Parts: sequence; C-alpha cells; structure tokens
Amino acid sequence: MISVGLALVVSLSPREAGIPLLAAFLPVILGIASLVGLAALTTPVPVATVIGRRFGRERSVYAAFMSGVAVLVLVRFVPWLGGASILIVVVLGLGAWVLSGASELAPQVATIEPSDRDTGLETDA
Repeated sequence: MISVGLALVVSLSPREAGIPLLAAFLPVILGIASLVGLAALTTPVPVATVIGRRFGRERSVYAAFMSGVAVLVLVRFVPWLGGASILIVVVLGLGAWVLSGASELAPQVATIEPSDRDTGLETDA
C-alpha cells in the first residue's frame, strides 16, 4: 500500500517536486494504511460473535465469540473459500460497526405510556 502511494507521488510529479510531495503525503498514506490495518483487526469481532450465536443461543457472548472464531479459522483452511472469506468478513464487520455506531447516534425518542392513574380532571358522567 505504501509503495503504491510512493510510486504515484514520484511518477506523477517532476523530480524536483517528488520529495516535498512525498513529505506532504506520507502522513496521509500512513494514516490510510493504519486504518486498513485497524479494520482488518477489529472487523472479525461482530462477525465471529454472530456466527457463534447461530450455533447456540444459550451461550455467553464470550463463548459465542470463541466458537465463531473457531469457525472462521476452519473456513480459512479451505483453499478457494479462505481468501474470499477474509474479504466477506471485513465487509460484513465494517457494516456491523457502522450500524452499531449509527444506532448510538440516532436521536432517542421518548414514549409516554398511558396509565390508569387519576389525571386530575373531573368528569360529570
């Protein structure tokens, strides 16, 4: 990832501008590379938990996570499916993190339940 960014910066600019452009864009390139690495490390968590919950509803979250990780590791050993499973897990995991963040940011609407208590209004019935 970093070598592709370095090649683009150097090849699309004159030789004299390569070093200043590299100095300007190197933090951006490293930031994007770290975000991709962070996504690769954190996205299997919700996916493994959901997979583990499919096997047993009575398990704790930790047991569901560990059994889901075991299933993902076993799927990685399948030759053609293993490589595609990484991409699928990252996409599903990013979607799960985005949805969980969106539900946290959604405005909370208060609901008032009707009650049987006295409202203080007198009726002549």
